[in-house]
Amino acid sequence: MCGRYFVDEAFEEILRRYKIHDVPEVVWTPREVFPTNEAPVVIKAKDEVRAGLMKWGFVYPNMSRPVINARSETAGVKPAFKDALKKRRCIVPASGFFEWHGEKGDRTKFRIERPEKSIVSFAGLYTPFTATDGNRFFAYVILTRQSSPPVSEIHDREPIILREEDEETWLDQGTSEAEIELLMRQAGPQVVLNAV
Repeated sequence: MCGRYFVDEAFEEILRRYKIHDVPEVVWTPREVFPTNEAPVVIKAKDEVRAGLMKWGFVYPNMSRPVINARSETAGVKPAFKDALKKRRCIVPASGFFEWHGEKGDRTKFRIERPEKSIVSFAGLYTPFTATDGNRFFAYVILTRQSSPPVSEIHDREPIILREEDEETWLDQGTSEAEIELLMRQAGPQVVLNAV
């Protein structure tokens, strides 16, 4: 699971990293991101890669908390994610994520990131919602999978981190279901754990 992540980079740096030239008016301060926060998301729309802020978590009237993660193993069949997996894949830029390990009351917080502290691309899904006041907004979830070392030492799930060479394929709406499945199983870049 990924219940908290962090973005240490300014929005301008995210735009540079993903080679986005159409600069939207966005107010973003690098920080730790919590569920329901707005955070940077990268999408491809009308053959153009764009970035903006979206709310973290799909919200449904019958649920008390937003859904912030989607299991990659079942996203293709779950009604909440199936359509988004086919048509609305996104990248969630991050510097890394946090996990906690240990017994209740004695848990250690771990910061998980690339050794060189570069921006990573979480595989995500997004969809439009309508708020109770009638305003439309976009929300996203982060796709997760069974964790691999070193994350598996402290937690059984981890966000899918796309390799840089796979990002364009992930965003492309023409990518086949077989390719999408392959990308979700592909080993991501190496990460390191640091207790904080």
